[in-house]
Amino acid sequence: GFTVEYCDIARTTSTPTYHSEALTDEGSHNMVFRYNWFEDINGTGDLVSLSPGIGPLTTTNWQIYGNVFWQHPGNYIGSGVIACINNNVCSDVYIYNNDFIGFGGTSSHNGISWNMAGSSSTNINVEDNLWYGDQNVMPEGPITSDYNYYIDCTGVPSEPHIETGSTDIFKDSANGDFHLVAETKDGIHLSSPYDIDPDGLKRGSDNGLWTRGTYQFGLSPTPPSNLSVNIH
Repeated sequence: GFTVEYCDIARTTSTPTYHSEALTDEGSHNMVFRYNWFEDINGTGDLVSLSPGIGPLTTTNWQIYGNVFWQHPGNYIGSGVIACINNNVCSDVYIYNNDFIGFGGTSSHNGISWNMAGSSSTNINVEDNLWYGDQNVMPEGPITSDYNYYIDCTGVPSEPHIETGSTDIFKDSANGDFHLVAETKDGIHLSSPYDIDPDGLKRGSDNGLWTRGTYQFGLSPTPPSNLSVNIH
């Protein structure tokens, strides 16, 4: 396995012959994608498990949390922001506390898509995420989806603990500041390592509320006060 963190991946180019992704998996296991920034990815999707013509592959234990996925108008993905395709078997996938911003256009697959995955794929969890200004975000395939917040979206699924709205609650979404100016409803509380946001803020630290989306609402982390300098 491997970890991809604190990366900025942007503006991929895709052609009818060569489809692109931000990151492509071909049968890996125990992968962590956290605290990354994906912007204007064109092609198949942002994070995709696929098979390069050698038969279905198996992927297990993806942990995808604390990321921003942002798409400006004029960009396009065909198979889902996060997707498993080509009959790959992708199981034990955990997609928590991410932002999905602006996915639209003509694509009918702008959500989490397992509709082209192998039928034995299981345990795909999509919770505590925030979607803003997206079209056709219905999760596809054997996905457990709950505690998500959908703002000004279409194709919204039915969830027991869903939150919906129409008002931009970001500090400056036009310029990519997706910190929040208002708290969300309480999300589902998760254990480590999912309990720290990209700024180092403890999730659930705002009066016990676990913010949905990438950034925990509340104060910035307190800098250490016990530092000293010794000159030799």
